[in-house]
Amino acid sequence: MQETYHVTLGRRYRLVTDGQGPPLLLVHGIGPGTTAGANFASVWPVLRERWTLVAPDLYGFGLSDLPPGDRFSPQAWEAQLLDVAARLDAPRVAVMGQSIGGALALRLASREARVAAVVTSGAAGGMRSAPEALRRFWNPPLEREAFARVLAESFFDPSMLTAEQVDQRLTLMRSGAAQKFAALLGDDFDGAVASTRLEPELLQAVSCPVLLIHGRDDRQVPLESNALALRAGLPRAHLLDLARCGHNPLREHTAISLAAAMAHLDQAVPR
Repeated sequence: MQETYHVTLGRRYRLVTDGQGPPLLLVHGIGPGTTAGANFASVWPVLRERWTLVAPDLYGFGLSDLPPGDRFSPQAWEAQLLDVAARLDAPRVAVMGQSIGGALALRLASREARVAAVVTSGAAGGMRSAPEALRRFWNPPLEREAFARVLAESFFDPSMLTAEQVDQRLTLMRSGAAQKFAALLGDDFDGAVASTRLEPELLQAVSCPVLLIHGRDDRQVPLESNALALRAGLPRAHLLDLARCGHNPLREHTAISLAAAMAHLDQAVPR
């Protein structure tokens, strides 16, 4: 695993690379304490055996600076991902995004011709306002039991949330991630969500094949207003909607999600 730092838009960001094979850019979601390592932990060991994983800390998260203006900015994250892609010496690039990271992956694919395939997990991009479960996730209490209840809402089966996951995220929150995220988001949750919405013209510009993996029981980013809307607008999209599944299918239904993702990626970027 290699860690490097780069600058674009006048802000520094951290980039982790790991594994072997063609590049697979991992785009994490937007939440307090979120990183690619947290979002993709369940599939990282398998993916790294077949792909070179390229995982930035988006501006405002992990060890990256806040974005320009120090506020929530899909445009800044898109520019950051374009900078990451420009550093990859490969004719084809695959992208996997979780939650709002899925919407950002599609934004990148609409701009970067080398993106050969996209897989999203619990992708946002269709909402105009923040559901109550997302509001709670974006502004959680830091008392452990209450914090765990908020995290558990992202699962269909709350028992899948482990004490290790709670402690890992809570440690990040208490070490400064909560304050950093509060500064990034402000108090306009609806405005932040609306800024992630993908318009029809952008979706039509995504020419590569897209696999949308989404839980039917996703409370934070509901299937109906997101994945279904994205599938309707994308020229080459398939949808895998999973029963008894919350906001992170890669974690909650790892085997079926990973098998579908690998088949989709391997077809678009053959060995």
